Amino acid sequence: MATLTATATLTGSGLTSSTLSITKNPAVTVLGDVQIRRITLGTTTTKVLDAADWNDSGAMLWLFNTEATGGKDIFIGLDTDGTPQAGLDSTHMVIKPGEWAFFPWAAEVSLWADVSADTCQLEYGIFERAAS
Repeated sequence: MATLTATATLTGSGLTSSTLSITKNPAVTVLGDVQIRRITLGTTTTKVLDAADWNDSGAMLWLFNTEATGGKDIFIGLDTDGTPQAGLDSTHMVIKPGEWAFFPWAAEVSLWADVSADTCQLEYGIFERAAS
């Protein structure tokens, strides 16, 4: 087993009544199945991760829109019935060009993605959790 530590720091001024300074660095024990991949998305909804392929402990996911500023948004949806939804009518997340997301995934639903026009690359990392 390995340990994955993610460090996120949020800082800013003028956003709240005091200067914003938050740092979190949770550590997750990784079971051993780690994948880092890059896929090309188009306007047809694509199943990126199938819940059936992962254990009940879930995983930590990292998603990154490789597009430069002015590029295309990536629409992320979660679906339980195993079929893509036209145009991801249940979008749960939009990742703009150059943006990323890191979050826990229960692996109870599949992760789908598409873009509104042309093609775009999504880079993702999946770090399977050890059973607790």
